[in-house]
Amino acid sequence: MATFALSATASPIESINPGGSVQPCTTTLFKEPSFAATCTAHAGTVTSTASVDCGGCVLETRYLGLGLQCRHTVTFADIWTATATSCALSTVTPV
Repeated sequence: MATFALSATASPIESINPGGSVQPCTTTLFKEPSFAATCTAHAGTVTSTASVDCGGCVLETRYLGLGLQCRHTVTFADIWTATATSCALSTVTPV
């Protein structure tokens, strides 16, 4: 099973590009690759969603490398849950 670590950074500051339009800030989510030599395969996958407080920023995911190539594969007849990350609804009240 692949493991990963999450780290999020955000800046609530908006920037203006040379064209004059306002660019939203970015929350960056870093994911570590798997370093397991044995990979697992499952009969099916279900996706769940994990919410991250982006503070009104855009969410960006960066993968920190590819990890190791699988040397062995183990197959299970169960369903595996993959987790997708998205921004939570903002709790900030506009002024």
